[in-house]
Amino acid sequence: MKIGKYVIWTGILILMVLLCSGVTQSIAQGQGPGKQAEVDIDPTSKLVTIESENLMVAINAGGQVPIYQYWSINDNETKFHVKFMEVQEFDDANDNGIFENNETVGQRTLSLQSVRWALSEAQINTEEISFNFTSANITQEQFTGFDMKIVNHIDLENTTSLKFDIYMANWPFKNENNSLSLRWDLTWTNENITRSEEDEGIYLSLANETIGYFSYVSTVQIGNETEIINTTTHYNTTSKAVQIYFSYPNFLDQELIHDPEIGVLSTTGGDGEETDTPPIESSTQIKTDGGISDESSEIDGFVYATILGTLVVVSYFYTRKYTR
Repeated sequence: MKIGKYVIWTGILILMVLLCSGVTQSIAQGQGPGKQAEVDIDPTSKLVTIESENLMVAINAGGQVPIYQYWSINDNETKFHVKFMEVQEFDDANDNGIFENNETVGQRTLSLQSVRWALSEAQINTEEISFNFTSANITQEQFTGFDMKIVNHIDLENTTSLKFDIYMANWPFKNENNSLSLRWDLTWTNENITRSEEDEGIYLSLANETIGYFSYVSTVQIGNETEIINTTTHYNTTSKAVQIYFSYPNFLDQELIHDPEIGVLSTTGGDGEETDTPPIESSTQIKTDGGISDESSEIDGFVYATILGTLVVVSYFYTRKYTR
């Protein structure tokens, strides 16, 4: 009967490990002047969910290119997708500052599918919630020294948008005259969407009303100094997609920073009036082990502890009764 006892306790230990390993999510809640936002992070699967009173965002970077899906809180049918696709070195032969397909340099394209991303804890203050995706491992051998970081910001005074700063450094330029291009793909689910390409963004409309956008500034920062350099953008378009190419000058051994933004413009409910959602009272605390704890996560921990305690007690009496 001792074998049966060992089997029972082994099963309990396995169940405890499985239950505890599932407790990976952290929730950060923030409140600005009359605004609210909540970020739910699962560092294991590299999934992030953002919900504000105006905007929903779902981000997936689990072993693939980072995919940002976003939509208005009042319209679950019309969703927009932004994907980071690839980084390409190119020789600007015609000196127009724009990446063109015939200017690529052989073997100098990094597919972002070959990057494995690390997801940071969320940071929260009275102005914003932020979190990072950082390139942890690159499987394309010639780019293993390249560093890329995506710093995401939720402004608690403007919860209709998500801003991200793109940091790039240590690109192994073949020569100092070559430039670099970063490609993004923008798509949408509603076939009735129309778009307009502006100097610093793409604006998406439905029934002649602009409801979503992907925007950016036409300058980048290079190095630790406040040197601002102009950058250019090129589009390839289809009926349901836009390929966006940012073209950057050679930044040699320095760091380049660019800051695009995604968001929605509709902040009204189905009846055409502004929504009125009560503010979230935040009780978020930063944990020293890299996560975020708040009341909801403490409740989850209590539930798990109760389940485990019940299993231990039941198993104890079971073994006393049947293994004597």
